[in-house]
Amino acid sequence: MKRKVDEIVEHHTKNESKKYYKRIEEITQEFKPRVNACRDTDGKILIEKEDIQRRWKEYFESVLTGNPDDTDSTTFCTAENVDIQPSYVEVTHVTKCLKNRKAPGTDQILAELKKKEEEKSYGEESTILLN
Repeated sequence: MKRKVDEIVEHHTKNESKKYYKRIEEITQEFKPRVNACRDTDGKILIEKEDIQRRWKEYFESVLTGNPDDTDSTTFCTAENVDIQPSYVEVTHVTKCLKNRKAPGTDQILAELKKKEEEKSYGEESTILLN
C-alpha cells in the first residue's frame, strides 16, 4: 500500500494528472464480484457454469424450433403490430409545441412553416380545440 501511495505522490509532483487520478481510482474503487446466474424453467437460480450453459441451450432450442410451450411467456410487440393513427387534436398539439428557430428534421421543413401552415389551414378551429 505504501508503494501505491508513493506512486500517487510521485505522479502528483510530476504533474501527471492522468496517471495520478487513475491510481487514486484503483485504490478507492471497491471490489465488485461478477455473478453469472440465470433461472431455470421452475424459477430456481442456477449458478454452476454447466447448469447455466444447459439452460441457455434448452431455451434457444425451444425458441428456434418454434415450440411455444417450451419458451418463456414473453410477448413481443413490434411497430408492425400496431396501426394507430394520431388524432387531429394530437397532431395540432404537437405542432404547436414545436420550438422555433431550431434545425429542421429529415423533411427539411422548419417548425415555423408547419405552424403557419396549420394556422392558415385550420384557422380559429385549432386554437379552440386545443384550449
